[in-house]
Amino acid sequence: MKTTPFLALAIVAPLALTACFSKEGQYQGLSPMHRAEVSLTRFAHDMRVSTDGTVAKDEQERLFAFLNRVDVRYGDEVQLDPGQITDTGKTRDAVDAALYVYGLKVQPATIAIGAMPESGVVRVVVTRHLAKAPGCPDYSQPNTPNYQNATSSNFSCASRTNLAAQVANPADLVDGVPHRGPVSGEPERAIDNFRTRELTGTQSLKSTSTGDAVGGN
Repeated sequence: MKTTPFLALAIVAPLALTACFSKEGQYQGLSPMHRAEVSLTRFAHDMRVSTDGTVAKDEQERLFAFLNRVDVRYGDEVQLDPGQITDTGKTRDAVDAALYVYGLKVQPATIAIGAMPESGVVRVVVTRHLAKAPGCPDYSQPNTPNYQNATSSNFSCASRTNLAAQVANPADLVDGVPHRGPVSGEPERAIDNFRTRELTGTQSLKSTSTGDAVGGN
């Protein structure tokens, strides 16, 4: 009969320990739960041109307003949907002139989007890739206790969010940029300067005169 209290204590102790475990299951995968995702957005602007592709001044001003409104930026691709216009040379020149201040040019390949433009209309299409880490931050699961050494729900959210925000062209996260080969002359120039120029440590220090100092010791 004296062992009864000890048995009761042995039963209560495991119950107390189980109360410390989280009721929410931990993520069991090895790779992060969240990743940077890239979405594609397109903006279209219909612009009236003459039969030879010339863009009038008022249409140029509308084009400037459109580019400013969509905040065209590095990484955007600008293409033309010529519709029924066969010669778009002058139209491309006008759009290139508007894109000059943004450091962009019209892509050589055309694009067809939506219904065909009306007669005498060329559609300017801006394609933009956006990167973000959806679902971050994610504190749905606590970091502790974690007796399975599993990653938490918020694991990698900071790095994924920073990557999405800092990458210059989000489209590179999808396809990347093909290697164009080395830049001729640049590596050789650096090596040549290292070999031929006099080391700065061997040069004498320059003396600088400040003239007659007034006041102070």
